[in-house]
Amino acid sequence: MMRKFYVFESICSEVFHSQFNSAYLSALEGDIVFSSTERHWFYIKKKLKKNIQWKRESQRKKTILSNVLWALKNSKFMAKKAELIFLSSDIFIFYRCIILKLLGFENIKYVTHADLENIKNPRKIKDYVLFFRRHYFLMRLLDAMDIKIVLLSRVIYNNLCEYIKIKNYEIIEHPYLYDEVFTKKKYERENIKIAFLGLPTKEKGFFWLYNELKKNNKIKNCQFYLLGKCENVNYARDRFVFSFEYLDEITDDDIKKELSRMDYVIFPFAEEQYKLRASGTVFDALNARKPILVTNNLFIRDVMGGEEPLGLIFDDNFGIEQLINKLGAIDEKKYEELVSNVDDFVKKRIINAR
Repeated sequence: MMRKFYVFESICSEVFHSQFNSAYLSALEGDIVFSSTERHWFYIKKKLKKNIQWKRESQRKKTILSNVLWALKNSKFMAKKAELIFLSSDIFIFYRCIILKLLGFENIKYVTHADLENIKNPRKIKDYVLFFRRHYFLMRLLDAMDIKIVLLSRVIYNNLCEYIKIKNYEIIEHPYLYDEVFTKKKYERENIKIAFLGLPTKEKGFFWLYNELKKNNKIKNCQFYLLGKCENVNYARDRFVFSFEYLDEITDDDIKKELSRMDYVIFPFAEEQYKLRASGTVFDALNARKPILVTNNLFIRDVMGGEEPLGLIFDDNFGIEQLINKLGAIDEKKYEELVSNVDDFVKKRIINAR
């Protein structure tokens, strides 16, 4: 009997998480009904190579009552034995899961992203008073109700266990639709192009990187590019080229085109960051066959796994100079080896996905 899936994206719209959601949907085998905003579906359907039924849905409202009512309404149109999957989650999605479980739906999963970081927040008196709006309480309740959490790496699970013990979980490799072909770039040691990919936030290490570049004037052969929204970081123009300055909306095609011009992509995450979430931009870089420059961050080390080196690792405690010295030792032959390693990494995942 064919498996039935109802899959919901009730938080993200536009292009946000479209790569992840497309890859997740592509991996499912069965009869799939996907619900999202129309604009999100516009980006999803371009990537899919299978027929999926789509249902229009508004982004979830940020009240408990509205999400309880959503669950009561939508329960009338879904088979009780179907698998229900929420591709993004927060406390309001948790209430959808709880009500649907109480209504007799047996198989419910929710995928966590940055929202899981909330579990790390120290609990104060008001958190005990408002326990019904806190991740810690609700995730324990979901676990007790046999509602499964989907985690995107073993490292995330291990880190989560420092804060909460769960028994109903599923660990998957971060879904991604890799390209079989890529654009090769000639490596020029005297003109190295390094991209910072994604939102320029403190969590992603952008402030650290900017400050390091500002105080180190010895960097002569490296040019840094910001491949992300730039309106809140105008101060960084003296150290970065803003690749998407004049775009109102950044698409996957825009990112791929600009990545093809780069030599490396840098991920200067602090060690304590990204303990409980994954970063899709890492896979964007690998898909473009770009060696990555990374700190000793557990999530990225887990992505690398037992693979051949996919780039260079540097210690952010020693500043940017350690990385620059390592880059200086990379000649054209060594760079080609790194690109080849990344290509092997991608090809393995393309084969495994077939």
